[in-house]
Amino acid sequence: KRPFFLENANFFETPNDLLFTRRIADPQFGVRLTGKLGPYALGAFLIDDESPGKRVLPDDPLHNKRALFGIVRVSRDLFRQSSLGFIYTDREFESSYNRVGGVDGRLKLSQNWVAEFQGVTSATRFLDGTRLAGPAYDVELNRSGRQFNYELEYNDRSPGFRTQPGFLERADIRHLRQYVTYEFRPEGRYLISWGPAFYLDGVWDHRGTRLDWTSDNAIYWHLTGQTYLGVGYNNHRERLRPQDFPVLAENRDFNRKHFGFLFGTSYLRQVSFGARYLFGQRVNFLPPVGQEPVLADWGQGDFSLTLRPITPLRIDNTYLLMRVSCLLYTSPSPRDRTR
Repeated sequence: KRPFFLENANFFETPNDLLFTRRIADPQFGVRLTGKLGPYALGAFLIDDESPGKRVLPDDPLHNKRALFGIVRVSRDLFRQSSLGFIYTDREFESSYNRVGGVDGRLKLSQNWVAEFQGVTSATRFLDGTRLAGPAYDVELNRSGRQFNYELEYNDRSPGFRTQPGFLERADIRHLRQYVTYEFRPEGRYLISWGPAFYLDGVWDHRGTRLDWTSDNAIYWHLTGQTYLGVGYNNHRERLRPQDFPVLAENRDFNRKHFGFLFGTSYLRQVSFGARYLFGQRVNFLPPVGQEPVLADWGQGDFSLTLRPITPLRIDNTYLLMRVSCLLYTSPSPRDRTR
């Protein structure tokens, strides 16, 4: 059934991920229309989903009931590789619904600069009669070039925004992200280019509480023979709240750091090697029941080796590693407490 969703899937793409077709788990009937007419592109489908009615017991009133999804997406090409679009999604299940609608666009500002934006709003009614509503916004500015590259993105998800046909990582956030790279290009005998990369990422809720703050700094070298080398340092502050983890009595801030390196080469035609390893600290989000999350020593790596002994034969080898280790508090037994 996947080809029904995968063919011409780009007709439904927007800055917000408002259509994640894995949400439609058990369809039986559906109809779809996609195509282009001059500067206009149209994508639409109507499909059912039997899975909600199969997840309840036979004596439940919702047994054998099905949800209905309706998606409409229209966009128009404009001057200079730009476009303007509209999207509407609707999921209906008995007395509940989730409806999302909005506009989006892409503006080619110059040869190197591109801006994208989207504004949507949702209205949701749950089976128990409660309602949620709210907007969501996205703005992106990108520059691509031979030496200087830049990305700036701002996301705003109100507390009441929901998208049931789509994929929403987190509501009630304001998210600002910035990524900058610059490459010096000596184009020498061995060194082709090198340069720094800077990444900043901050997340706040709508009450102004800082939830996440990430600073990532790295430097990369590109050599002949498809050889590259990079080293970096990351500092991440993450605030967990009682609403995230009920075992917390108050907000708790975690400050973790990690270092990393990467290396790869295809200098020899018959052998390609790549390695990446990061180490430092991460938050253990799965402590024993009743205990709070704690900082843990963490390491993650992946290593690859490709051999081509003869032209028709290729052998790929990959090794993946992840480890998390930490000291956990355990309550002493009554006997120990009397000593």
